[in-house]
Amino acid sequence: ELDDHLMPVGKETVKYEEELDLHDEEETSVPGRPGSTKRRQCYPKAIPECLRDSYPVPEQSYYLYVIGMVLTTPLPDELNFRRRKLYPPEDTTRCFGILTAKPIPRIPHFPVYTRSGEVTISMELQKAGFTLSAVQLDLITRLHQYIFSHILRLEKPALEFNPTQADSAYCVLPLNVVEDSNTLDLDFKFMEDIEKS
Repeated sequence: ELDDHLMPVGKETVKYEEELDLHDEEETSVPGRPGSTKRRQCYPKAIPECLRDSYPVPEQSYYLYVIGMVLTTPLPDELNFRRRKLYPPEDTTRCFGILTAKPIPRIPHFPVYTRSGEVTISMELQKAGFTLSAVQLDLITRLHQYIFSHILRLEKPALEFNPTQADSAYCVLPLNVVEDSNTLDLDFKFMEDIEKS
């Protein structure tokens, strides 16, 4: 990016601009230059309509989405200092899915940068219009809580896990290839094994 004087915009130009007195102060009560760490701008948190009140409840129809992950650009050997073995996520039959009570609009694929390199994420509708029992939903809810509290360690003391009352609620759950049909579906056996362990 270039400024009005065709100089590159960046942290190193702040001092140069201050020396030349070229920096015009914006009329704002927030101190610091826009984009710098001294000027923090807060934005209102918004929840998409498709995720509001979308937690699955018994005896209604659901939507199951597959979270696809493909290692598109593996980490080069020069940057893999610890010589970690790279595990392409597409090499496994098990993956994660999202279960909601409302349809999610199609979203474009997007990159995520991990220790293995650039991973392209996609979200595809796997099936819709099916129902689950209350027992199955309880198991899914318990596993969802386990993923976020024990694996990702995102649970904090002041937070209460109450998905049916949350502003944005959906279930993250494991999927696996069904042997007979070679398609992805809910992996209840894996969920039961996790809970037993």
